[in-house]
Amino acid sequence: MNKTTIAAALVLAIITPALSAEAPAAQTPEPPRTTTVIPKPQFTLNECMTIQRGLKVVGDGNYKFGNGALRGIFGQDQARLQEVATEIDQARQKIFAEIAKGAPEIKPTIQDENKKDQPNPDFVEYNKQLMALGESPCHATLIHFKRDDLKLDVNEIPGSALADVDRIMDK
Repeated sequence: MNKTTIAAALVLAIITPALSAEAPAAQTPEPPRTTTVIPKPQFTLNECMTIQRGLKVVGDGNYKFGNGALRGIFGQDQARLQEVATEIDQARQKIFAEIAKGAPEIKPTIQDENKKDQPNPDFVEYNKQLMALGESPCHATLIHFKRDDLKLDVNEIPGSALADVDRIMDK
């Protein structure tokens, strides 16, 4: 064999496996370090208040749980949700003050010139803004727990409380 044939065979031996191998998957570029991804809130404010109601019943009851840390988890979640409740109350007061314009109350109806009751536009607007407030995102980070830790075979926890905390209870 001459040197050219040997060199060609050697090149083919090296190149052939490289050509037959699968091309590596395209890698997505990593986002710049200055970018912050904000996760979508998991609950609305109304849902957070429902969870708080359930946690109060479950956490404050005289129950025997299968996880010693569970009462601490309930306490942490209740504290976070109490902050949310305070923020909701402050927002509700601000909405009232803006719409009532100094009046002590917003009446649901007003009388027109014929002494007939008509819906009060201020009351309608107040309710509309309260509904929007309740559907706005709740940014509280809540700790989930396992259903088995509640020991439902031993503890008679009301079904309404279980339904209230279901969103943070892992099956």
